[in-house]
Amino acid sequence: MINLRTIAWVQFGVVSITAIGLYFLHPPDVYPFLCGAALISVNFILLGQVWKGVLEKKSVAMTISLVVIKYAILVIVLYIFVKEWKLPMLPLFVGLATMAASFLISTVRVK
Repeated sequence: MINLRTIAWVQFGVVSITAIGLYFLHPPDVYPFLCGAALISVNFILLGQVWKGVLEKKSVAMTISLVVIKYAILVIVLYIFVKEWKLPMLPLFVGLATMAASFLISTVRVK
């Protein structure tokens, strides 16, 4: 069975290895990559907490409100990263995609 802690550790490994590789291949892309990876990691942790509330039968309205607020904050932060900080989009979105790689690795590892 896959738990959130396993996926978080795999995410840490994927991000670390990719960041080290980027450092040697194209150092300016490391910072936007880490921003994207940190954003998706925090998003995943918050999503796990919200689902824990749903499964523990907490208030449905509160849970839905938290999901909507969480995604609104995600969009605002992405806007700030791209428009205000002028981070390159490709390494930023590669960082965001690291969670998909972590899910894949965690799933394959369990089988």
